[in-house]
Amino acid sequence: MQPIRVYPNAKINLGLSITRKRADGFHDLETTFFPVRGLHDTLEISGVTQAGSFLLEIAGNQELASETNNILERAYELLSPFSPPKLRVHLTKRIPIGGGLGGGSADAAFFLHAVAPLCKETITPEQLKTIALELGSDCPFFLLNTPAVGRGRGELLTPIALQLQGYILVVVVPAIQISTKEAFAAIKPQSARFIPEVVLRTPVELWAQTLTNDFQAYVTAQYPAICNLLISLKESGAVYTSLSGSGSAVFGLYRHLVALPALPNCLVHIEQL
Repeated sequence: MQPIRVYPNAKINLGLSITRKRADGFHDLETTFFPVRGLHDTLEISGVTQAGSFLLEIAGNQELASETNNILERAYELLSPFSPPKLRVHLTKRIPIGGGLGGGSADAAFFLHAVAPLCKETITPEQLKTIALELGSDCPFFLLNTPAVGRGRGELLTPIALQLQGYILVVVVPAIQISTKEAFAAIKPQSARFIPEVVLRTPVELWAQTLTNDFQAYVTAQYPAICNLLISLKESGAVYTSLSGSGSAVFGLYRHLVALPALPNCLVHIEQL
């Protein structure tokens, strides 16, 4: 097989409401996923002839490299009924872990999308989406990878047109990892206080009045440094700021970016939309 190289990108959440805890232990939510294409990992896939059907190598994150049962290994196992080829996979990690940017889900979804056509048995788009959801609630979004409102666990996706051309997106990720389990345990589900399709049609400058992330109050109270990052983005001219997902990453949307404050010990990604 010809080697394949893909670039799984990050995402941010424009608003996030946790609406219900389900009987299966997961949560229903409402959010808008927005791809951050310039912040990405690199996934290189090639065939192997030696013993073993799946060889995974990881660079860029020692913690992830030492992990057993990586999400890419699980993705390969879920493809096994469809007879995938033997593969060597090299992942170069750039998206921070625990930031709420969906890096692991992106890796898995891009892997599924790349490998599905190589399987001996045909995989339908609906089957691929079902496999993706087994790996993570964000995974189905990355199969689509275009702005979309997510409901259910995040798999019920409705593409949405956003008028953000000309804005500058700044994503800041401090050296803090937040436990998704602990974050969800701190949230009391309630009915969504806004309808994404309605709010996102209003000017960005008005979003802060209604477009909120249910995790933000908990995260900023537990981690004052994250609260300070949001304040810094606002003071530097961001017209909308928010936490992304349930992680530590924050972001700001700017009409014009003059200068950012010093943000030590943080990954800073700037992207023209």
